[in-house]
Amino acid sequence: MKTMKTMKTMKTMKYLLILSIVFTITSCSDDVNDPIYETFEDGLFVVNEGNFGTPNASLSFIDENDRVYNNIFENRNGFPLGDQAQSITTIDEKAYIVVSNSNKVIVAKSSNMEYITEISENITTPRYITQVSEGKAYLSEWGADVVHVIDLNNYEIIKSISVGQDPEEIVVSNGFAYVCNSGNSWGSIDNTVSIIDISSDEVVKTLTLNDKPTTATVDGLGNVWVICKGNTVYDLTTWEVISQTAGSLSLIDGITNEIKKQFIFENNPSLGGLICDYSNLYFQVNQSIVSMSVFSTDMDTNQIASGNFYGQFGLYDNSIYAADAKDFSQAGDVYKYTKDGVLINTYQVGIIPANFGF
Repeated sequence: MKTMKTMKTMKTMKYLLILSIVFTITSCSDDVNDPIYETFEDGLFVVNEGNFGTPNASLSFIDENDRVYNNIFENRNGFPLGDQAQSITTIDEKAYIVVSNSNKVIVAKSSNMEYITEISENITTPRYITQVSEGKAYLSEWGADVVHVIDLNNYEIIKSISVGQDPEEIVVSNGFAYVCNSGNSWGSIDNTVSIIDISSDEVVKTLTLNDKPTTATVDGLGNVWVICKGNTVYDLTTWEVISQTAGSLSLIDGITNEIKKQFIFENNPSLGGLICDYSNLYFQVNQSIVSMSVFSTDMDTNQIASGNFYGQFGLYDNSIYAADAKDFSQAGDVYKYTKDGVLINTYQVGIIPANFGF
């Protein structure tokens, strides 16, 4: 009887041990990145550039419960995005992922990242895609200094519009598209914004700002704000700075397409990351996030956070998201702040996080 009892006890302990292991695995699954997530409807996409010249670009997703899912495109489809992911735009339940150094735009279902197709014919170094009307989007391309008109019904380029050098971000207001001509590739300089009439797909006006317009946003009044980084020239032997031009923040009237305000930044700080929540601007000045009212008449900025920021900022669900690329080889971090600069959470994502989308 004692032997039988011992055997039963051992079987019971073995059963409990198996249950314990299963429970542990199940419990831990909430704390790790699931290989495949079924829906990406409530949350924020993070674009991880990956290392230039290496096909290790990736996408991450931060859901409304602050859970992080990494490498979501490759996990879903079994193949990587490619070399240097630049941006993501969601249009009609489809995600358009611009993979710059692979010279393509991948189209996937935004709900689960299932691959649909890609736009790659006659494209070199694409940067940003923006929907401009129903069934039509604009894609900026460095390689040919053009904005491509994309038919969203068949994913084909139906026209290419010549703009300035190395066009970057495109924003839309009151029937016009505003293209930042950055002159960002090696040896080129531009200081203009091309204004395209969306109905005719023609450039109707070119505004001259400061050197290297890169980032733009539209405020709640329909006016367009543009960050110009300024141009820095280096000694190619010592990499010492030879000369610099000032950066700026400019306001373009969304009705008249005239420059209404222009704030010049002295001492050539690093600028970028411009976003807007209707009446307040948020952008990067050196390693700080600053805020400024769209109604300001002078450079009235308020520092709200500081850190080792890289790339663009994101504004989602009343929170500001900023990326830290760390050493550009390991997994980076994303920081979530209130609009007052209070740090809410930190998320580990892919290599070189640099942009956001939803």
